[in-house]
Amino acid sequence: MTTTPDQTNRLSPSQSRSRDRVARVLDAAERVLARDGYEGASLQSFAKEAGVSQTSLYRYWPNKQGVFMAIADRFMAERATTMEGWVAQAAEGITVDEIVSMIVASMNEDYGNTDWMPACMIALRSDAELRKVDQEINRYFTGQFDQLLKAAGFTGPAARRKSVAAMMTVLLDAFLAELLRVDPKQRPSLSKEFEAVLSAYLGQVLR
Repeated sequence: MTTTPDQTNRLSPSQSRSRDRVARVLDAAERVLARDGYEGASLQSFAKEAGVSQTSLYRYWPNKQGVFMAIADRFMAERATTMEGWVAQAAEGITVDEIVSMIVASMNEDYGNTDWMPACMIALRSDAELRKVDQEINRYFTGQFDQLLKAAGFTGPAARRKSVAAMMTVLLDAFLAELLRVDPKQRPSLSKEFEAVLSAYLGQVLR
């Protein structure tokens, strides 16, 4: 997944030193987001946390939205292999319940344990500049779920399959928002309830 062109890196860090600097800034920005939230973050706070000058950040990003989008891109790129694994396992004939369990476990591990994710969710919904990113992330998930349904043997029309994939994205987005809102001790019971809901839905459409 890549974010919208007007907010991505101004310069592509091709040299090893530049790539290392960008990675250091993104790591620092994640810590700031986890600590201060999106509204409390700024290019200045990112630079201070990373131990670099604010001016140097302008070489790569025009504002904090640009840094945020770079973080989102990096996170989604790291998740791509996981999603490809979902599709591969679905093609091997695992059950609907196993597919759902796999997805929910991944949501808990990759998203529930990511300190800056609550700030991410707030930013995607409150910052007009980032709503396009939210929409693009949802399209990406819908595309992955479409492939998963196809691999799992969905026999209906392609349009229907895409509609089901879109609904899976909506359901998982709502689950993720609640997962990040509740006390961590409540997450196992919440996950179990969501697994039951998603399994029942997919059991109907894959019948």
